[in-house]
This record gives sequence, C-alpha cells and structure tokens, in this order.
Amino acid sequence: MDKPAEDKTKYRKPTVKEGADFIEMCITREYKFSCIAFWRRLYGDELADQIMNELRARKRKGKKENDK
Repeated sequence: MDKPAEDKTKYRKPTVKEGADFIEMCITREYKFSCIAFWRRLYGDELADQIMNELRARKRKGKKENDK
C-alpha cells in the first residue's frame, strides 16, 4: 500500500461483526494487523478499536466455554 487510502468510495465500511469475522479467517498474524491498520487509516480509530474489542470478547467467550 504505497498511498494512504483516501478514496473511501472504493470500499464499503465493514460492520464490526464483518470485520471481526474477516480477521478470524486470516491465516497470518501479520495480515491480521495489516488489515486492522488499513481500516484504522481508512475509517478511523473507533471502528478498528470496536473490531479489536469484539475479537477479544470472542476469545474470552471461547475460553469460558472450553473451561466448562
């Protein structure tokens, strides 16, 4: 990504659920962080933080279910 993505009309802003689902499907850790950084530049900190919080909540929920 040479240029910052200034043309928001090319992309549709993902919902928090869509973003979290996509990140969970990513194979490498580097690609996950790259996607979050891209969304942070394109859509702002709020969306990126919400997606990260959703992923943390899913991880906690998964651990609780495995402990049962």
